[in-house]
Amino acid sequence: MRLLTLLQPDAAFKVLDRFIPPTVDFYRTPIANHEPKRPADAGEAAAGESLRQTPPEMTDATQAGANIYGSVAIGDVSTAIKAALSIHDPNGRILLADEDIKFIRAETGEDAADRVKQLGEYDVEIKLKGHNDTIRRKVRVLPERAA
Repeated sequence: MRLLTLLQPDAAFKVLDRFIPPTVDFYRTPIANHEPKRPADAGEAAAGESLRQTPPEMTDATQAGANIYGSVAIGDVSTAIKAALSIHDPNGRILLADEDIKFIRAETGEDAADRVKQLGEYDVEIKLKGHNDTIRRKVRVLPERAA
C-alpha cells in the first residue's frame, strides 16, 4: 500500500493561490417577488380601491439582492474549489476542509454567515492550517437561466 504525501502548507498555499479562479460562479433560481401596486394618490384608496384587489406587480428577480431558492453554503464553495484543483492536483495532495473557508464582509473584513441566500457577489477567505496568509476570492450567485 502506498501512502499519499500531502503538500506542505507553503507549497499548498502557492498551488491554491495560483489555481483557484478569481471568481467562482454559482447559479440559483431567484424567487420572484410580488409587490402590490400602490395607488397614485390617497384619493384612489378612499374611493374604494383596495390594495389587496390590485394585481401584484413583478419585481426584477434577477437583480443582486434578490432572494433565491436554496442557498450557496461553504460546502458548495469548498466542492467547487476542490473540483478546480482536481485538474492540477489529481492525487489530492492538498487538504482543504470546509472550516478553512469562510464568507467575509467586504466592508469590515469580519466573518459573515456560513451561507448566502441572495443573488450577488460575495468575498470568501481561504486559510490553510499551518500557513499565516489567506487567499481572497469572489463568489458570484447568478440567476439560473430558464431552459
